[in-house]
Amino acid sequence: MSNVIDTLPPELQDVFTAVLDEHDSDLLNSLRASSEPSQDEREAVEDILSDAFSEHIGEDGEPTDRGRLIDDVLGKFLLRWAIDG
Repeated sequence: MSNVIDTLPPELQDVFTAVLDEHDSDLLNSLRASSEPSQDEREAVEDILSDAFSEHIGEDGEPTDRGRLIDDVLGKFLLRWAIDG
């Protein structure tokens, strides 16, 4: 059985796990043990990645390299696991 993290592109999995581990390790462990995130987990991931993205905006108002990676992983996650309603 593949887990939620395995559905992300390999080049983004490290960023995803690092951000979630920093902000909510219980959520990360749940996603590692599940093949599909619940609606609440999807919303939590969106909140965490959105907040992390906002922490990586440079002085010029543009995202840093890390910010771009976080934005990419958020987009890929939401394309795969859309938030209902």
